[in-house]
Amino acid sequence: MATETSPILGGDSVTGKIVRTFHIEALRMVGLAGMTLVFGLGWFITAVFINSRIPPETTEIYYIFGFNHICNNVDHMPAREVAAVLTPLATIPLVLFYTLNLYRMKYLAKIGKISGALNIFNLVTTPYNIFVFCLMHLWFVNPPDGEYGFVAHYIPYALIQWAGVFTAIQQLWYYIELDCVPFGLGKGFGKMFVAVFLGLTLYSQNLVVTVLVTQDYANGVPDPNGTFKEVLTYVYFAFCFVLPAIFSYGAIKGDGVMDKFTYEAIEG
Repeated sequence: MATETSPILGGDSVTGKIVRTFHIEALRMVGLAGMTLVFGLGWFITAVFINSRIPPETTEIYYIFGFNHICNNVDHMPAREVAAVLTPLATIPLVLFYTLNLYRMKYLAKIGKISGALNIFNLVTTPYNIFVFCLMHLWFVNPPDGEYGFVAHYIPYALIQWAGVFTAIQQLWYYIELDCVPFGLGKGFGKMFVAVFLGLTLYSQNLVVTVLVTQDYANGVPDPNGTFKEVLTYVYFAFCFVLPAIFSYGAIKGDGVMDKFTYEAIEG
């Protein structure tokens, strides 16, 4: 039986240390994969069980924009309830990652492996990311056609999107500075990815905010470019969550760097 001083998970029988070595990118990968699972299941449930009951052309999002965003896949019951139940698959690993990554970045900045600018970016965005993902479930409290309207529904989703943006930028910035972009893609690819991602972010956010601020709603009239814009919401989601999860997998398999966390029980 394990005691306070007995080794667990590779522990040291002399010092009583409990040692577990793992790559914290695994936490980011699992959390982002959890987000992908939430939307993937939402898409399946919506396509199979909801669209016949609530035609896509009759949704609140379609009424406002003239096309449906990707978030329509988790806006209606039962997809919304399933998504709400599954959110911990994303939030718990990501909050753990953000917390541990904060210490990793501070240490790497201290020994000169990363720039002060990257460390400051991480210090500023980490509390925001943790706060937003801890409140991710609020996204499902108010549906787009609910009592408080579409804006109240959209704000939590927009905040989550920005957390994804900050996470992806920090990830590629980190890979670029350490010259360890996954799959041997190189710094040039990393910089190009960030540039394209920032362009997508500015376009996507401006598209939604402009309509909401000006209240220039489509009123249910199909947007002539609606198919392109709807596909773009899926591409943007991939840049925010899917591709970063793949990059994390590549980092785990490729760079060989491990982060060790040690618990030591002290008698007395």
